[in-house]
Amino acid sequence: MKQIISFILALPFLYLAACSDSSSPDPDSGEPSGKISLSVSLQPALDTGREVTSGTVVFIGDDETEYHGEMFIDSVSAYASATRLEPGDYRTHIKLYTGVPVLARGFRTLTAETGNPPPITVDFMDWDTPFPWLPRNILFVGNSLTYYNGGLDAHIDAFVEDADLGFDFAADKETRGGYSLQMHYENNYYRIIEKILHDDHDAVVFQGSPSTMVNDPEMFSTYARLWKDAIAPIDLEILFLVPPSYEYAAEYADSIASVCNAVCEELWATPLPVNQVWYSVLDQNPSAGLYDPDGVHPSLKGTVLYTYVVFSLLFKQSPAGIPYDFDYALEPSERLQYQTIAWETVREQMGWDR
Repeated sequence: MKQIISFILALPFLYLAACSDSSSPDPDSGEPSGKISLSVSLQPALDTGREVTSGTVVFIGDDETEYHGEMFIDSVSAYASATRLEPGDYRTHIKLYTGVPVLARGFRTLTAETGNPPPITVDFMDWDTPFPWLPRNILFVGNSLTYYNGGLDAHIDAFVEDADLGFDFAADKETRGGYSLQMHYENNYYRIIEKILHDDHDAVVFQGSPSTMVNDPEMFSTYARLWKDAIAPIDLEILFLVPPSYEYAAEYADSIASVCNAVCEELWATPLPVNQVWYSVLDQNPSAGLYDPDGVHPSLKGTVLYTYVVFSLLFKQSPAGIPYDFDYALEPSERLQYQTIAWETVREQMGWDR
């Protein structure tokens, strides 16, 4: 059976050298005496204005035992050292983080040697593909709540461009007025599947109808399940946008969130907590103007708030400080407030503490 062993790596090499007598196993003790020490230059991150905040390394032996540890980070380098390994080869996986998301990763087989081998200078980090696990191409499937004010796809596309993440990104939508997940499944199934496959989407955001979640939650659950089953073989991230209620039916907001979150938990999908962020903003400022005058659709401010939530969750970082808000829909103080609420809500929901 595979073992996973955690150990402390957060020691720079100078400290390790000073403590070598106490940190190295006694050769007569019968303990494994192999050691791997490594260092990673962070200069490629510094050259692009990014800060590496943490790092992890995993060594995997021939018997599939995994040794997990945190790296020590200083201003210019990341370090790791593992002792008491069986001498031999270990598949080594390194991840360097900027906050929550992985900025760069590297894979290589390294050898645990006895004695006091010199640190290995890591030259196999992939700095040319920053944020390798963040989405590059997403599709929104929904109704007018998604396509209002020019479309949520256009807003997140422009927002990511302003964020300057260092990679190409595209967003698209498949939306029709008044459509529920059921109507998309019955009338638009092949078009959506073809678009996902043809355009190589790596994430899809489904936005269901708030009225369906209130009046027929079982129907919403059924078609959410059918969509999950339909695209599961394609291997992409599946999210469900949790919408706010209509302005004149705010008493249903908790029911909508409960239904949508329960479906996500059942399907191992990710909820986009627009609902929770929306009402957090309104709690602080009841006259925020998030609704269109019709009381159903988001105003331009509301769509920008949607954008902050999508960015926070999909890209695992705070939108704070990114100036995009489309046609100056928000005052600077409002922008920072909305961005902060979006990030804090998403981070709490996802349990991100990096």
